[in-house]
Amino acid sequence: FSELDTTSEVGPSGTVQLPLIGDVPVGGRNLAELKAEITQRYTRFVRNPRVQLGMKTLSASRVSVMGEVAKPGVYPLRRSGQLLTELL
Repeated sequence: FSELDTTSEVGPSGTVQLPLIGDVPVGGRNLAELKAEITQRYTRFVRNPRVQLGMKTLSASRVSVMGEVAKPGVYPLRRSGQLLTELL
């Protein structure tokens, strides 16, 4: 079923939206766990589903800077553990 082939982005709520089965929580789970859950969910709609998962890119964390600042906007955190005061 080529219409079920999809590339999804993890949303702010830690879920991905997939055809037929809707939101799937992905936060804190490895690919094997996700594959098992997604395969199980698709068995309601597809006989012997073949699920393939992979991580395309890892997005950096982003913060929004608003208010009375020189340059409001959305900025990436450059490294894990970076303090917000360093970004400002």
